[in-house]
Amino acid sequence: AKDSKMVNMITANRSTGSVLKPLLYAKMLDEGNLLPNMIIPDIPINISGYIPKNYSGDYWGAVTADQAFVNSLNSPFVYLLKEFGVAKFCYFLKKIGLSGIIYDADHYGLSLILGGAEASLFDVTNVYGKMAKLLYLNQNGLETKEDKKYYKFFSPSSIMITFKTLLNLNRPYEQIGWQYFTSTKNVAWKTGTSFGNKDAWSIGVIDRYVVGVWVGNANGEGRSGLTGVNTAAPILFDVINRLDGFYSFESVTADAIEVEVCSKSGYPPNENCPKTKTILYPDVEIKTGVCP
Repeated sequence: AKDSKMVNMITANRSTGSVLKPLLYAKMLDEGNLLPNMIIPDIPINISGYIPKNYSGDYWGAVTADQAFVNSLNSPFVYLLKEFGVAKFCYFLKKIGLSGIIYDADHYGLSLILGGAEASLFDVTNVYGKMAKLLYLNQNGLETKEDKKYYKFFSPSSIMITFKTLLNLNRPYEQIGWQYFTSTKNVAWKTGTSFGNKDAWSIGVIDRYVVGVWVGNANGEGRSGLTGVNTAAPILFDVINRLDGFYSFESVTADAIEVEVCSKSGYPPNENCPKTKTILYPDVEIKTGVCP
């Protein structure tokens, strides 16, 4: 259209796809309701007749939370949102600055975590940027009282664990072009695709920059193949490869503590767990219960 250049899609609210999953992951770490290696289910879940599927169409059965995260599996995150509470997460997203979320939780339901809500590229990138800034300030001893106010949203250790997991983000190899946009730089990144292939997202964090990419049509028309991995991620890596620096945050924060978990289930061990391992975790009460 003649006036299409007047449409600012950076501030337009669009379906978020999967780009909110890291926010739920980090928040559940902070509340002690999730451990990175704990087993959670990836099985069909019926949401009022809607059964979310993974990109491959298959279900993995029992998966660890971090496997579900890096492979962006859908049913496990519906399960986690149900455990956390839709109303609680909806309120949280509004508080951290996603101004496109204007309805109450009943309007979105469990689809909230899969793109049932809308947010702008500006707001989403800004949230990731605030998380990266807080992690940087904490690891370099530069926090002020004003910075620490953000702790009510995320602790530095939950951000560290979330970003460290995102360094391993991958997708099934059958997705077109995967091998062409891998980067030699470490990048904590996440993609998202809205229902109907109307919106493709990719957000990436390196040491000095956060890069956000949205691809789609301003009129909301979907396109076959319009996915975060196929269309937004190549642009993301093209931009990041032209920037100075790479992901260089350390794998430890001042507020993290060591926690013992069962090597097989990822839960706190009981007397029947023969092997355990130690992980770093936010300094909070763990509410998952012991190994089931």
